Amino acid sequence: MKKTLLSWIGLGLIIALIGGLYASFFDTEDSKANTFTAGTLELTLENVILTGSTEAMNPGDDVTLTFSVVNAGTLPFEYQARASSDGGLDGALVSDGSKGSLDVGERENLTVRVKLPGHTPGLYEGKEGALNLVVRAWNAGFSDEDIYTFPVSTDAQPPSISVTSPQAGGVLNGKVLVEGTARDKFAVAEVRLYVDDVLVESKPGSDSDNRYTFEWNSGTVTNGGHTLTLEAVDAIGQTSAANIQVKVEN
Repeated sequence: MKKTLLSWIGLGLIIALIGGLYASFFDTEDSKANTFTAGTLELTLENVILTGSTEAMNPGDDVTLTFSVVNAGTLPFEYQARASSDGGLDGALVSDGSKGSLDVGERENLTVRVKLPGHTPGLYEGKEGALNLVVRAWNAGFSDEDIYTFPVSTDAQPPSISVTSPQAGGVLNGKVLVEGTARDKFAVAEVRLYVDDVLVESKPGSDSDNRYTFEWNSGTVTNGGHTLTLEAVDAIGQTSAANIQVKVEN
């Protein structure tokens, strides 16, 4: 009888223990509305600075992006930074990506360099798009992404230049006004006057007027035939030239 009673008591204790654990588990789960919260993943980018210009890029040009990756969530995460492009430049940009990991509350200062490949003038002419700085963070099934976008224009077209005065074949003497017109997609940086390939004068580009006038003393050269050349230079150093043949009779 004692053994039987002890057996029933022991069985009752086991059932009570299992029931208690079972109830405890569901009590805990119910208190959280049947949801187990692992934490939050929140990536933020701060102090994004672009060094270099995307307003007139050519093959071989590059820009540098410096920025801070910040873990503003409650979970550690791994991250990767990269650059990409859209529009007419899609697939043309290359970059050095950065990888790492951040604990909660940490920040990392990063640099990504982006280069427009190729060395062929006119390769990207007329194409415009966007440069994207993309940073992605992840931890298990969680992920977050931040994107900064910068517009990009290409300038593979050199400036245009023409000589409007004097006329080709003209006979010149004394002081002569040499006039020309220069234009560029973005900006003319400089216009130069050459006589027989010798630089006579240079003038800075103008934002308000495409016309350029130089005063040249024809008495500085011998009588006879000479070549007058106007050369235009744009903001990234591309040049174009126009020349005429004249005759000096002093």
